[in-house]
Amino acid sequence: MSVPELLAIPEPVWLVEDHISTQEVGVLYGKPNGGKSFVALDWALSVAAGVPWLGKYATKQGPVLYLAGEGGPSLQKRVEAWLDYHGLDDVPAHFHVRPIPLLDADEIAEIQDSLQHFCNADGEEVGLRPAFIVVDTLSQFIMGGDENGPDMALFVAHLRRLSQDQLATVLIVHHTNKGGEQERGHTALRGNVDVMFKVEGREDNQGRLVGITLSNDKQRDNPKSKPGNLSTIFHKRSLVLSLANTIKFPGFSMEISTDSLVNLLIAAGNIEEISTEIFQSEEWRIVSDLMPSTYARERHKLLRMKLVKSAGHGKYAFTPVGRETMHYYKKLRAKTG
Repeated sequence: MSVPELLAIPEPVWLVEDHISTQEVGVLYGKPNGGKSFVALDWALSVAAGVPWLGKYATKQGPVLYLAGEGGPSLQKRVEAWLDYHGLDDVPAHFHVRPIPLLDADEIAEIQDSLQHFCNADGEEVGLRPAFIVVDTLSQFIMGGDENGPDMALFVAHLRRLSQDQLATVLIVHHTNKGGEQERGHTALRGNVDVMFKVEGREDNQGRLVGITLSNDKQRDNPKSKPGNLSTIFHKRSLVLSLANTIKFPGFSMEISTDSLVNLLIAAGNIEEISTEIFQSEEWRIVSDLMPSTYARERHKLLRMKLVKSAGHGKYAFTPVGRETMHYYKKLRAKTG
C-alpha cells in the first residue's frame, strides 16, 4: 500500500462500546466454570441482535460465528434463555459445535470457503461475512498443539488472517494457568493480540455462580475499560447476565436516557390489560399526551430497543426486559417523587 492507501483504511470503531473494537483479535480468559463463556456468548448475541450489551454499552450489529468446541446442549440452553430474556425469537448467529484444528492453515481456508458459500434456510447461496467470531476455547481448537511453544504464535497468526480476510473481530476464550492469575501458555498470546479481559467468577456457599468481575488488562490502542461487576439471573434453564447494580430488579438491564421514553414506557404499563398482557396503540398515544408524529417516533425507539414488541392489529406488548424496565422506573419515580 502507498501512504494515501494506508491512510484511507477506515478507522476501527467499537464492536462492544468501551471493550473491543472492529477487526481486533482479543482474549477473554478465566478459571474453569468462572463465567467466561457466559460473557463471550452475551457479547456475541448482543452484537448479532444489535442491542446494547447489558443495556448500557452500544454494539455494532452484524452476523456472528461462534465456534464452540464443547458443550452443545449447555450452549443450547444458554442461547434459549438469552433470547427469551431479551424478548427475541432469533438473531443472525451461527454455531459450529465441534473442534477444528486451527493450527492447520488448510482448515482456516476451509472456514473461509464455507463462509463464502454459506446458504440460507431456503438453500440459496448468499455468503456470510461475520462481524464477530468467537473461538471457545483455545485448548479445544489448538488440538494437540503446544500452548507453551511456537504453536501459540502460529495459532494467533491464523486467527489474525481470518480476522483480516473477513474484516471481523475475533475473540479467543482461554483458561488461566495453575495459579489462576494469568492466562495459560506462551507469552506470544498476550504479545500478539490487541485486547485482553480477565473473568473472575463469584460463587455462593453452594458453589453456584452468582456474579462475575470483568477486568481489562490490555488495550493496544484504546484506554482500558474499568472493571465491571456483573450479576447472574437464573432464567428458564440457564443464567443470563445483568449489571450488578440492577439485580434488585430481576430482569432489568436497559438504561433509558430521556424522560419522554420513560414516560411512554410507564404509560404503557398503566394501560396494559392484565389478562391479555397487551395495550392498544391508540389508547397508548392518548394517555401519553404526545402528538401523533412524536408518539410514533418515540414508540419506534422502544421497539428498536426491544422493550416492547408488536402484537399485531395495532396492539403492543412488553418484552421480558421491557416489563422489568418499566417496573424499575415506576419504582424509581415513586421513590424520587
